[in-house]
Amino acid sequence: MKRAIKKYWFCFWLCLLLTGCQEAATIPSDAGDRAEAVRGVKEEGEGVKKEDGLDIRGLRVSCIDVGKGDCILLQTKTYTLLLDTGYEQTADRVITYLKENGVSRIDTMVITHFDKDHEGGAAGILSAFRVGKIYLPDYTGHGEQYRKMVAALQKSDAGTERVSDRVFLEADGATFTVESSGIVYDAWEENDNDLSLLLKAEYGKDSYLFTGDLEKKGIKAFLEREEGRHYDVCKLPHHGDGNKKTDDLLDSVTPKIVLVTDGEEEPMEDEVCALLTQRQTDYYTSLQNGTIVIEGDGNGNYKISKEK
Repeated sequence: MKRAIKKYWFCFWLCLLLTGCQEAATIPSDAGDRAEAVRGVKEEGEGVKKEDGLDIRGLRVSCIDVGKGDCILLQTKTYTLLLDTGYEQTADRVITYLKENGVSRIDTMVITHFDKDHEGGAAGILSAFRVGKIYLPDYTGHGEQYRKMVAALQKSDAGTERVSDRVFLEADGATFTVESSGIVYDAWEENDNDLSLLLKAEYGKDSYLFTGDLEKKGIKAFLEREEGRHYDVCKLPHHGDGNKKTDDLLDSVTPKIVLVTDGEEEPMEDEVCALLTQRQTDYYTSLQNGTIVIEGDGNGNYKISKEK
């Protein structure tokens, strides 16, 4: 009897959480309330001002809306890093966004892994911008998008490096760490998601974690290395797909702000929404918010803008 009662109450509370997620997915008007409730987060109105010569005083992160894919621009006063490139079909959109936001040269490009929603826009972007150096995961991709990227790399004068451990970068007081997941590629399992490179960025007291498409094994390996380390901003892995390790990741990282790069064909899962709602974590999704821009001042204060 006691077990039956416990099971009843567990189902009751889970239903409540999931109901809240459904409302959050269709009614984003409470996002401002969530942002104000999180110390150090200030949400701006819709839209991002585009002016020639952006005056970037700290670290500016733009999670560019490419649907269910990743393309994230990190800018300091004199430095530009592009993390993943979205799809081949969204390359023109990305190129336009970069030009409108003061980018004339990409100092560093990082491709987390060789899936079409991460590497697909690389060839087009390489043809539109001079790129200083490109960091790639330490395995060989396959398929048309990979071949196009390699061909574009051969035509460009960008340096290329495969990351098997860690690479440290620094610019204008910001530090960037490109890190291997530590997982070995298995052609039988086709586990390339778990081979995603991670990117960590820090500016003063501000901290960011970008996790590519890591799944259970990749998240587990990361947590074993960095259990309990906090990051203010976390880009959830694999577009908001839910698994037990997502819960563990949130418990360990305890982010103030979560970014989810989902799309209409695959919105963030209700399970993940429930986890974020339960933790009262401020979160933004590509599907609901479009392009998301976060500006940190180095003291734990963040200004967030959205462009739908």
